[in-house]
Amino acid sequence: MKHPEISKIYRNLLLVTATMTVLLVILGGIVCMTESSRGCPDWPGCYGEILPPVRTDAMIEFTHRLTAALTGLLILLTAIVGAWKYRKLRWVSRPPMIAVVLLVVVAMFGALTVLRGLSPPLAAVDLGLALLVLALMITASVVALHKYENPAHIDRLTLHTPFAKLAFATVAVLFIVLVSGVLVADGGSIVRCLGWPLFSIQFIPENVPAWLPVLRHTIGLLATILLFLVVLRAWRQRQAELRIWRAAIVVMCSFLAEILIGILCIVFEFEPWLLVAYVVAAAVLWTSLVVVTVLACMDPNHNSIKEAS
Repeated sequence: MKHPEISKIYRNLLLVTATMTVLLVILGGIVCMTESSRGCPDWPGCYGEILPPVRTDAMIEFTHRLTAALTGLLILLTAIVGAWKYRKLRWVSRPPMIAVVLLVVVAMFGALTVLRGLSPPLAAVDLGLALLVLALMITASVVALHKYENPAHIDRLTLHTPFAKLAFATVAVLFIVLVSGVLVADGGSIVRCLGWPLFSIQFIPENVPAWLPVLRHTIGLLATILLFLVVLRAWRQRQAELRIWRAAIVVMCSFLAEILIGILCIVFEFEPWLLVAYVVAAAVLWTSLVVVTVLACMDPNHNSIKEAS
């Protein structure tokens, strides 16, 4: 059965939407790190007005809301166009549809965060859903880009190789690492924000069971090992799969950057710009690892990506 070819317009729409989703996740992490969620104590307005007051926390929170609204419209548009023109391409049309549903839930959690606050379990669900929305949009974008460049490519993602299984397992473990921070911290602690489990003693409240931070650090160690294995495997097959190798370079660079920035945060007493950089590194790490996983899971008969001569 012949599948429709991806148009340049829809490919670009997916890429722009995926980029906006990355930015949305980064802004969410910045809101968390700077404790700006109460910068606008009401929702959807800000102090009863359309525009926020000229104050840092209000401006950060309002920018996050504005980005969320724009990103939501873009995801909805990609889902509508995908269902209309590309419904036969499952890994192009279905991820945005699922993302729309998850994004509605995330928006509800966002409103609750402002109006009432969220318990750690609900906050963990909120962060997890946001990361899943990003993963879905990255998946659709990568598949669409590959389909645009290789029209004969079969619309299929499978765990057909050991590398694909390794990459998928690494994504799953990294997801746990990023989301579990919310469960080991009270409000006001940067441990609950998007990032690696570097900070523990001075930020873990007394009411958190001692084994939970230890478990998170153990899972973080496992994720570190898996990340290095993914990069090593990508390096070994770099000639046949150059795009995977390039994405793996971003994975390793963002991971090392996050570790370095985390150390600098401790040395320089958590300067705001370092906290922003910390969140950016975590978001890039998640995004690039999802890219590696999607490329690794493409059909083996049509997964060879060659450089244009």
